[in-house]
Amino acid sequence: MYCRYIKRMIDIICALAAMLVFCWLYAIIAILVRAKLGSPVIFKSKHVGKNGKLLALYKFRTMNDERDKEGNLLPDEKRVVGLGRLLRSYSLDELPEAWNILCGDLSVIGPRPLPSEYLRYYTEVENHRHDIKPGLSGLAQVNGRNKLRWEEKFAYDLEYVKTCCFALDVKIVLQTVHKVVRRKDVVTGDTVEIDDYVTRPLNIERRPQVFDEIGSDFFEELNITQNIMSDSAAIFYLDSGRSAIRLALGSINPSQKRAVLPAYTCEAVILPFIEAGYSFDYYNVDRNLLVNYDEFCQLIEQTKPSVVLLHAYFGFDTIFNIREYLTQLSNSGIDVIEDLTHSLFLTNCRTCSNFCVGSLRKWNGVPDGSFLTVCMGEYPIESPIIENTKYLEYRREAQKLKRKYVESLDITIKNKYRSLFAASEAYLDGQTEIYSMSSATRKSIMGIDYEQLKQRRKANYDYLINELSDLSQISIPETLFGQSNAPLYFAMYVDDRTALQKYMAERNMYLPVIWPMPPQVSGKCSSSVEYIYSHILAVPCDQRYEISDMERIATSIKSFFSKGN
Repeated sequence: MYCRYIKRMIDIICALAAMLVFCWLYAIIAILVRAKLGSPVIFKSKHVGKNGKLLALYKFRTMNDERDKEGNLLPDEKRVVGLGRLLRSYSLDELPEAWNILCGDLSVIGPRPLPSEYLRYYTEVENHRHDIKPGLSGLAQVNGRNKLRWEEKFAYDLEYVKTCCFALDVKIVLQTVHKVVRRKDVVTGDTVEIDDYVTRPLNIERRPQVFDEIGSDFFEELNITQNIMSDSAAIFYLDSGRSAIRLALGSINPSQKRAVLPAYTCEAVILPFIEAGYSFDYYNVDRNLLVNYDEFCQLIEQTKPSVVLLHAYFGFDTIFNIREYLTQLSNSGIDVIEDLTHSLFLTNCRTCSNFCVGSLRKWNGVPDGSFLTVCMGEYPIESPIIENTKYLEYRREAQKLKRKYVESLDITIKNKYRSLFAASEAYLDGQTEIYSMSSATRKSIMGIDYEQLKQRRKANYDYLINELSDLSQISIPETLFGQSNAPLYFAMYVDDRTALQKYMAERNMYLPVIWPMPPQVSGKCSSSVEYIYSHILAVPCDQRYEISDMERIATSIKSFFSKGN
């Protein structure tokens, strides 16, 4: 109760009181900083907040702009002198953070937020310091402050996360005032730098460090923490998304094989219908990835399909406006298949379909994996028992090599795993049989921590949309500004996407096109769908990456456009 509700009310009261009572001090400091140190008087620094989200922390400037003979800025510690040193010693440079508290990014008491570049080096245990809001002061600050070793700081932070209560916050506030007034435990010169942090001794395995390569296929997954998968008889575990569609179509015996499919889709969705002897028509979407309700209803009335397959996009419910109508179709005898590959973690969205299918390989590092769920009706389905061994050999070896590359950055390994990934996809493209999910993959999927997966993806996506949505050179479908439990990619429209892809690839960041236009769709879709196919570009934001990786992506994209591209 205290941490969820009361603490926030206290934060608001304290922030407003501080800004009103000390408004005169804000003015004096601002004038002195402008006169002695220059502008800007207040600057923003990127730190990490609750759940790993990036926040802009406001502080008074404490460094001057002194440079050496060659025009380079002097080291930070040599630019914190006089007024700047005084402000830091009494923590007066942090007064503007009252605004962060008022906005809800910061609390009065909590673990101090660290710069974003530290995030990639946390251990799994240390990362729990982000389970609550960071604060102006915390348990570590009143037990040694800057003089503490990193492991001591984190021990205090984690203790606070576990024991947060009103009495403890009051105690920390009183101790903070005492230490600031006495200027105790403050080091203004030789503070601990990130090099000391990264190289600190640890008795437990550190989290994977920064990725030289961003995007492309997943590497081998090693960490398994939680069982969430079901052994329900209505769920069938298969090797690929197209196998799931094949199995669903094989259980249907319509009087005529006619289907309606999305015009904006992957060719792998269309091929099983061709193999099963279906004729089909396409429904269109607009540039916001939404279906026009009236046009969709009219298409169904005109074509009278026996099967309708549809899917949402990029982790957002872009078919919300036709779900009620889909339920009517299911009840009228039309078999509705919803492909959940892009929307695996959307909730309350699956009751309108007879079948749900989806590929799991887009979400984590398993070599194969898809599912077919029977949601409505009874169908004669026999689950396959044979594994796709040849494909698995290619895929597993490629993922192991990519794991080695991530750890060693050996360029010769990179060329090998990319060739193996290409070979595995070529093999899958030529496959028409239905295989079961491998036993190793099923075991792995039953242990993946999906809550962490969702949180990481959402935090990464939120960072990208905050950083890139104002760029005039890109546009983002309006539906992708909504709520998503777990985005698949950050999708955007770019006029010269080939040039941007090349620029990013030169920096080891790979932005895929989701999807190339299938030849079966060419000439049969609307101008809006043609625009999507020719302009869409996807930015990876999955759980492999941290906010610092998203910062690298955003900085590179901005740099590309700043050069007049």
